[in-house]
Amino acid sequence: MKKSISLLCILIYFTADVDAQSNYKVSISGDTCTSALLTANATGGNLAALLWYYDTIPVVLRTAKSYTREGIIISTISNFGYYSHMCFDQYNNLYVAESNYNQVTKWAPGDTVGIVVAGGHGAGSKLNQLSFPHGITVDSTGNIYIADALNDRVMKWAPGAKEGAIVANKLKYTYDVAVDHLGNLYVCDQSSNNVTKWKPGELTGAVVAQVTYPTGICLDDAGNLYVTDNYNYRVLKFVPGDIYGETVAGGENKNLHSIYHCSPEDIIVGKEGRIFVLNGDSRVVVWEPKGKYGATIIGAHGYGFDMGEYINITAFAMNKDGDIATYDPNNYRLQKYTPAPPGYIDDTFKPIYAYDTGKYRVKAFFRNGATATSRAVYINTIPHYPYIYGPDGGVCGPATYTYETNADQHAISYKWVAPAGTEIITGQGTSKIRLSISADFISGNLTAYAINTCGSSSNVEYIKGKPNKASNIRGAEVVPDLSVKRYSAVSSNGNTYYEWIVPTDAKIIAGQGTDTMVVQFGTQSGNIGVTPKTNCGIAKQTIKYITVGTAIKKAQEINTTVYTPIVKDDILIYPQPVASQASIRFYAAKTGSYKIILGDVSGKVLLFKRGNAVIGYNTVLLNLGSLDAGSYYITLSDEKSTRRIKFIKE
Repeated sequence: MKKSISLLCILIYFTADVDAQSNYKVSISGDTCTSALLTANATGGNLAALLWYYDTIPVVLRTAKSYTREGIIISTISNFGYYSHMCFDQYNNLYVAESNYNQVTKWAPGDTVGIVVAGGHGAGSKLNQLSFPHGITVDSTGNIYIADALNDRVMKWAPGAKEGAIVANKLKYTYDVAVDHLGNLYVCDQSSNNVTKWKPGELTGAVVAQVTYPTGICLDDAGNLYVTDNYNYRVLKFVPGDIYGETVAGGENKNLHSIYHCSPEDIIVGKEGRIFVLNGDSRVVVWEPKGKYGATIIGAHGYGFDMGEYINITAFAMNKDGDIATYDPNNYRLQKYTPAPPGYIDDTFKPIYAYDTGKYRVKAFFRNGATATSRAVYINTIPHYPYIYGPDGGVCGPATYTYETNADQHAISYKWVAPAGTEIITGQGTSKIRLSISADFISGNLTAYAINTCGSSSNVEYIKGKPNKASNIRGAEVVPDLSVKRYSAVSSNGNTYYEWIVPTDAKIIAGQGTDTMVVQFGTQSGNIGVTPKTNCGIAKQTIKYITVGTAIKKAQEINTTVYTPIVKDDILIYPQPVASQASIRFYAAKTGSYKIILGDVSGKVLLFKRGNAVIGYNTVLLNLGSLDAGSYYITLSDEKSTRRIKFIKE
């Protein structure tokens, strides 16, 4: 056994292990930290397959019916957004639903930039517009069928057409589409948990499949329908006339990363009935007809930016030659993979999750029937994210306070970095410290690092003491008589209360006590002032002189044709992090309708809500108790403006 130290990771190479039959052997080499590449070294004969185990769970199977490990880059500048689907036509042209840009683009073989062939006129419900297009398919004559998700319809665009035709309507969040050789349209209606079939010219569709949260559909040459049953971790096959289907991939959800598990986002049925599944963990897995497990053909090389690595595959498609295209929006990379040469087997694997620490081994299957199994190697990980527990506001000095982080089984030591005006008295190197706060402390970051030989992870807690004076007041200095204006205080430490003053004949109509207020002016000029306060004291007042009654007016007050957005400035979500309920607060300059979309970091839409805003501050309450812990995004939009904010669910 050889050892060498490289950065914070210990690189250990393992030699030959278990001798299964005579000279047939396999060993594992590689780094002993997660996210490092492991390689299987098999000797004694020609390989047929490699099966990687996590403890006793078979997690990744690699066979000779595979694809090249690294794809060919089609484009590195594309940004289709998180929700795109793709498909090929019979001429190997690639079509991409660019959801965030409300358009579909066409990429001819060899192109590095696509051309718009549907939509491209902004979000809307006109016949030349799309609103969050999702699934797409192309028939044999080049007609494009588009799941127009937020318009609850399916659009058909003929080749070269300037606008589309509605071929299915009054749906509930159309997610994917498919068309058979007779022109029958199949629609994945996600919110209704079903798939409907629309015959040419008919105004209503008939339910042909009932599935919990379908995310993708496709047809084979015999007219059988395949649907991803996402919440039940499986793919179902529906023969004509059967609305319940049979499981043809997955259905076992006890071990989320086993070869028997399936978390399907989209599917393709290839030659010989092989089922290609885009898994939620950014792998492409193939299930043989009547197979009980899936073999990884693309992926399982870790999260990252190197070739062969991914952050989040959101779309894939297969052309008539069997080439597979994938799209990873976080890497801004559209790639194409080709079938591997005969006999090729990818001999690498990368544990990518922090909770994938443990014993790993690999079993080699040789073409003559012999097998060999390696010894287990233990893979460690960097410590988990160290949450900091302790007061973040009202930290008044002189005094001492206790801060601690969750003790992690993988951490060897801890390092704390205290903000200026504070001092660590005891506990440095452990998960718990005593922090001394000086009388002059205003605010700063307290940082905790959890450390081991694989690296470190850190967390920052912003703590606030004495209030600080607002450095500025944002808002107009010259205003018309009797106008309504909004002002906000610029402060660095999130003071808990803001006391505002206004000219004599003006009135605060909203926001007293917060960092943003709305004032109804009269006709007198004067000072606007703000005084930050906390339980640790009162800061000095900041003043801004306002001239009232000027003849100067803004363009939108003269020209009533200029559009005024409903949603103005930024939106606020609180509390942060969210436990079970969250409030979304925003200011509306006028009445009108708005949309709220909740999505996870992979781009999956988890909640869609419409509402009508009133002038002034609006608060929308969301029940988020069912969400798993992690990061999410809220998008708030009206007719022509969009605001987006990230939040943490604990």
